[in-house]
This record gives sequence, C-alpha cells and structure tokens, in this order.
Amino acid sequence: MSTKSEEKHLQTLSMHKHFYDFLINTNSVVGLTPEIRNEIVNAYKVHDPYFHYNDRCNACIAEMLHIVYNWYKTQIND
Repeated sequence: MSTKSEEKHLQTLSMHKHFYDFLINTNSVVGLTPEIRNEIVNAYKVHDPYFHYNDRCNACIAEMLHIVYNWYKTQIND
C-alpha cells in the first residue's frame, strides 16, 4: 500500500512523463525547464535521496530522464 507522499511523487513523475516519451521518440528534449527538472529529480529522490546529475550537460539531462523513468516504470507496474 502506498503512502500519500509516495503517491505524490509518482503523480509528479506521471505529469512530466511526456518529456521522457518525447526523448524516446525523437532523441531530443524540448521545453524541459530547470524548474520542471527539479520537480522530476525531487520526486525521484524519494527513492534515492543522494541522486545527483550534471544539469549543465544535455547528455546528463537525458541520462537523468532515462534513470528516473526506468525506475518509474518499475513502480507503476508493481
């Protein structure tokens, strides 16, 4: 059973999943503002509080999306 805080972080990731889907389909990221990146990373930090990525590196941002949303998939399929 999920707690409300767990549900909230999964809801946040669900709300922003279209950025990951766009990355998968086009191999590019468009419109992902620093504020949205922070929301995504903070939601993931519920799982891994020490997670960090280089937010000044486009490849690192794409890798962050892969890490977060591959984990997210495991959570919604359980």
